[in-house]
Amino acid sequence: MTTLVQAMLETAKVLGITYEGTATGGSTTTLVDSALDFPQDHFEGGTLWVTSGTADGLCVKVSAYANNTFTFATSTAVVATNTYVAATKDFPKWLLKQAALMALRFTPILKIDTTQTTVADQETYTLPTGVTDVRRVQVAASSSSPYGYETNYHWQEVNGTLYFFDPPAGGYLMRIWYVGYHGDIAESGSLEEGVSQDWLKWASAVNAWRWKMEQIRKDNPVAMDLMNEAKTLEANAERTAKRYQLKQIPRDPIHADW
Repeated sequence: MTTLVQAMLETAKVLGITYEGTATGGSTTTLVDSALDFPQDHFEGGTLWVTSGTADGLCVKVSAYANNTFTFATSTAVVATNTYVAATKDFPKWLLKQAALMALRFTPILKIDTTQTTVADQETYTLPTGVTDVRRVQVAASSSSPYGYETNYHWQEVNGTLYFFDPPAGGYLMRIWYVGYHGDIAESGSLEEGVSQDWLKWASAVNAWRWKMEQIRKDNPVAMDLMNEAKTLEANAERTAKRYQLKQIPRDPIHADW
């Protein structure tokens, strides 16, 4: 599963502020790459990701950069051969995180709830808080894994309640597919399955560029062009995501008259 840290990294890459390399040494507070020739302070205030080895998944703010060495707060030890990606402070770590979270907060995605179990001859089920706009209801064919879920076409959603006019047998898990919002997650948290990673990086880039335009407080044709390009690519990615059933589905038909 893709984590928020990985989404932040993909956003930094499309923003064009990253350098990828391999460590020649390090510690719990440093990463050294003798091949670097950037000037002192080039990455200070930027972001560092470690992408392999025991420190894989590390994402930290760079507190200092000098003599081919990144310095950061105490973390998992970095060693030689660890690959990494470094970003400049043009779009700082906190912004990359907020840009991604903002995209997740306001864009509906397909979600799945599996907290309900059928009860014999029961026709109505109160939907869990936050579960609305139901698109599909599946009932397990087995009471244990693998469940072999089967789609049920004999239900209706009304005011937070799921009504079955042909109640399923009792004692089986339900898998309810619905449209909702992702919500905030920790940096190490995994994105939900319904999120298109390609869309997310471009949507995050648009949010980051909006912030940049506010900071410069003046017309900048290059910055405006890059933001518009990100918007176009975001729209293209969203259209592509909708082609895949797992990203979005219409409501299943009802196989009965109401």
